Amino acid sequence: MGENGEAAVGTYDGYAPLVAAIVNFVRTRTPPVTAEETLEVLAFMEADARSKEMGGKPVAVAPILRAAGWSGDRQEGVRSFASWEYLAG
Repeated sequence: MGENGEAAVGTYDGYAPLVAAIVNFVRTRTPPVTAEETLEVLAFMEADARSKEMGGKPVAVAPILRAAGWSGDRQEGVRSFASWEYLAG
């Protein structure tokens, strides 16, 4: 749901794409996402947990990333959660 109402974000293909990515990872040892992206998602989840513990107050993601050793060096054009604040709903 956005400013212009609801819109489809994609189709649901079941678990087949997930299983294919897991099999490819096991075979090639090449992760389907970067370590940086994984760290950003985990930091976002940590901010969510902290926000909930504080009654829904904003929690900045950037300090969590820095505490985990994230330098912020990213490829040009890659979206980052680092500047987000998270509010638990």
